[in-house]
Amino acid sequence: MKKVSKAVVLAAGRGTRFLPYTKACPKEMLPVVDTPSLQLILQEIIDAGINDVLFIISPDKKMIEKHFSVDKEFENFLIFNGKHQDAKAINDIGKMANVKFAYQMVANGSGNAVLLAEEFLAGEPGAILNGDDLVYGEVSVTKQLADVYEKYQKTVIGVQ
Repeated sequence: MKKVSKAVVLAAGRGTRFLPYTKACPKEMLPVVDTPSLQLILQEIIDAGINDVLFIISPDKKMIEKHFSVDKEFENFLIFNGKHQDAKAINDIGKMANVKFAYQMVANGSGNAVLLAEEFLAGEPGAILNGDDLVYGEVSVTKQLADVYEKYQKTVIGVQ
């Protein structure tokens, strides 16, 4: 029985519905209190038991890659300034999951973005999430969908 062990997060859109904010900052990085919404989506994926994640982003969203990468120089700066808890927090973000990035060079829609994940998925079942869809539930929506897939071994689509 195949399990869902990979996730792809589509986050390459231009964010025109959130202008002017998205001119400089990706909408996926909008905070929910003090955490970027995309980080909450990654936590949902992890809660579903998935640790291999590919973010599809556009070249102008390098902020996303920076947020999810380990930054030893910044951590050392924080430690030097006595901010040990902050240093641990940003280190933990960089180690949440096995995160990779692919760039959608031209905004050709979600279908084109999913094609960029073909090699990453390597024919295995995977969860495809939109980087701006945050859903709260007692049990991760991604976990619920993965459980249904694993039970029936058929494609499952969540809609709202």
